[in-house]
Amino acid sequence: MSRYVIGDIHACMDDLMEMLRVINFSDADELYMVGDYIDRGEQNAEIMRWLEKIPANVHPVRGNHDENYAAYIDIMQRVSEIKGGIFNPSSYHDSLTLYIETMDELMASDPFSARYFDMYGTIRKLLKQDKVTFMEMKRWAYMFRSFPIFIMISDLKRPVVVVHAGYSPKITDETEKLEFFFGSEETGIYSRRYPGRYGNSRSYSDNSRGHQCIYRW
Repeated sequence: MSRYVIGDIHACMDDLMEMLRVINFSDADELYMVGDYIDRGEQNAEIMRWLEKIPANVHPVRGNHDENYAAYIDIMQRVSEIKGGIFNPSSYHDSLTLYIETMDELMASDPFSARYFDMYGTIRKLLKQDKVTFMEMKRWAYMFRSFPIFIMISDLKRPVVVVHAGYSPKITDETEKLEFFFGSEETGIYSRRYPGRYGNSRSYSDNSRGHQCIYRW
């Protein structure tokens, strides 16, 4: 059995399938995916539909792009509620209209922040290219939120933490977890300036994180 870590697929479904073919990935192996499944690439719908059906030997971790997507869906849901729930989430036409209404609402209330909504155009692509409905997009948001922030692997020669970016072994409760992983660009899944700087502690000697390629143990 081999264990692999693959990170930052960014909607490149064909490349992911090719990597799995190259490493001859089988049911006897384990695959850990460290987040950022969407944005940048063109196969967002394909990768999210694949993630919905992953087998038990594939273990996904949440990345910042995945969390941001879920937050965008939260905003669209809130706009739908403000508008009195007039949008049918199963209707493609209503889903597209809701997206436009959300953009209009954000531009009217906070033009600066509106620039960061759907920053990579992923939701727009899902609507216009893949004809996805808001119902399906909400299901994917729930899926991302169900992914753990990190996974600890303890049955190796040395313990390993699989995480998208930053990690701290000092996290002890849910409040601290929320503040650390989602409260700052310096820490957690948003850590960019010092990604992984909270790893390599005495308790967890390895920190396998995003922005890396493939590791095999």
